[in-house]
Amino acid sequence: MPAQHSHNPLNAEINKYYIIHVAEYKGTIDIATPNGNKKENIYYPKQIVSAETLNRYVEDEKLKISLFNDVLNAGVELYTRMIRKRLKIEFRSK
Repeated sequence: MPAQHSHNPLNAEINKYYIIHVAEYKGTIDIATPNGNKKENIYYPKQIVSAETLNRYVEDEKLKISLFNDVLNAGVELYTRMIRKRLKIEFRSK
């Protein structure tokens, strides 16, 4: 089954140039170090999603458009954004 064309040109451009990894926040753990305990955030395993299925994680359309514009304007190979501490989104260039 061939891939369907996107009706949103911004989603199509993101899917063309980037792979999106999404990891949800699981909790924190304490790690013992020589200088004392250090808190480390834990996330569920990363999932690869498309720009359209990112709607499940980011319902706010204004935030999503802002995120996509930031990624396209940054022009880097890896762009990571934390959204409200509960969601870690990585954009990796193809």
